[in-house]
Amino acid sequence: KAVKVVLGKDTVGKLETTGSAVQRTGAILGVNGGGFYTSTLGGRKVMMPIGNTMVDGELVNGFHPSNGDVFFAGISREGRMIGGKFYKKEDLMNLRPLQGVSFLPILIKGGQPLAVPKEWETTKQPRTIIGEYANGDFILIVVDGRQSDWSSGVTLERLQIKLAELGVKEGYNLDGGGSSTFVFKGQVLNRPSDGKQRPVSNNIVILP
Repeated sequence: KAVKVVLGKDTVGKLETTGSAVQRTGAILGVNGGGFYTSTLGGRKVMMPIGNTMVDGELVNGFHPSNGDVFFAGISREGRMIGGKFYKKEDLMNLRPLQGVSFLPILIKGGQPLAVPKEWETTKQPRTIIGEYANGDFILIVVDGRQSDWSSGVTLERLQIKLAELGVKEGYNLDGGGSSTFVFKGQVLNRPSDGKQRPVSNNIVILP
């Protein structure tokens, strides 16, 4: 099964819901991807992915050195999970990346929880996580939040403990909050905190 990063409407700067990306690509499942921010391009407002985003082996917006806790996480041409902070383009390209997105922070590296920014440690939020077990299997997790009658969310610290308990060797925190969405076979399985799916700058889908 192939992991693929899908830009919003296949265009840098555009947004698309996870459900739409899944449907359009014929994917089995999908989750929201990396973070994004508002920028202006030729006088119009666009939503640009933060850090580095890679689709089919191509950096979609050039290389950006890691800033603060921003990581790149994705899969290599060999189908293994790769990730970390990259300050030089060749260090990233040497890992033969095929697909990937950026957000922050890294939760688990080599089976060990890493320190997370203090302000992130104790706030409960909806979350989306991508990770890999020691045997190379991927794990995708979406946790709901911001809904007192349903789920208040989870702290990154609690997630780290859970991932370590599950035997996850690599774990990365993707865009969360209202972006957190899990779609399987055309159905939204979680309850996005905005009350509906939020259009996002990229999604991660699993193709049949």
